[in-house]
Amino acid sequence: MKLLIGIVIGAAAGGYIVNNMSADQRRKLESQIDRMGDKVSNAKVTEAVKDNVQKVASDVADVAASKIDEVGDKASEAVGTTTA
Repeated sequence: MKLLIGIVIGAAAGGYIVNNMSADQRRKLESQIDRMGDKVSNAKVTEAVKDNVQKVASDVADVAASKIDEVGDKASEAVGTTTA
């Protein structure tokens, strides 16, 4: 309940302050809010890209290890049949 009262008081105070700002002050405030929103969006995109790159790199490493094992087995079989 206290949290709700705090939110209501904060919203009312914020509305009062914004209504008493000049147009130039409102424009500057809106600009700052837009920049903060962009930073949050960019951080989320960056984190998503980073996570996906790590997943792809892990998958590629697994595939590469598997292929190297296959080639090693074939080479071992080829050497084994030529020496026998």
